Amino acid sequence: MLTIFLLCALFTLSGATEPPVETRAEQHPPLDKVVSAAHEERPEELLAEEAGRLEEEEAQAQEAAGAEELGDGVESRSRCLSGWSQYGSRCFDFFSSPRTWVQAESYCLNFGANLASVHSFEEYQFILEMVRRNTGAFPSTWIGGTDAFQDRLWFWSDGSRFDYQLWNRGEPNNYGGREPCVVMNFRGRISMVGEDCEIVKKEH
Repeated sequence: MLTIFLLCALFTLSGATEPPVETRAEQHPPLDKVVSAAHEERPEELLAEEAGRLEEEEAQAQEAAGAEELGDGVESRSRCLSGWSQYGSRCFDFFSSPRTWVQAESYCLNFGANLASVHSFEEYQFILEMVRRNTGAFPSTWIGGTDAFQDRLWFWSDGSRFDYQLWNRGEPNNYGGREPCVVMNFRGRISMVGEDCEIVKKEH
């Protein structure tokens, strides 16, 4: 009996791994020097506006610097939901709950996530290891690829570009009918195959 599980992904809670360069404190001279220089060449109302803007940027820079001082370990833990694992700017989690592809996508949406998209071989290796760590094997697992709207026009359910694929040999092939949803590790194959989206369990 083949059972298909699911893998969800969402962006980290902060949405970025580093603060934007322009918000770092070293990018601006001290506030008192800027205000002094502005006073010589700007009207009073523009001076007040500039001072307020710079104070806000300094506060953001100090907050960003404080986050960096926490260290990578503490910062990484705060960027993902409890139990999720971070890779790059996204968080991933595996759920051993058999569902159809649509049910799996809907389940991920409960967390503000989607079925996982994959954009590099390294990222694919990361999620393979996550599945193995959770199950001790490589069970069939839904990810977010689909061509449900137009045959052979693949996209990821999170809206990102379908810019990486690791199809099993001969896939996708619509064997026995339309197979518009992507599953990884199908029958032990460490690759992607197209499958009927309504499959939850299937005889070998």
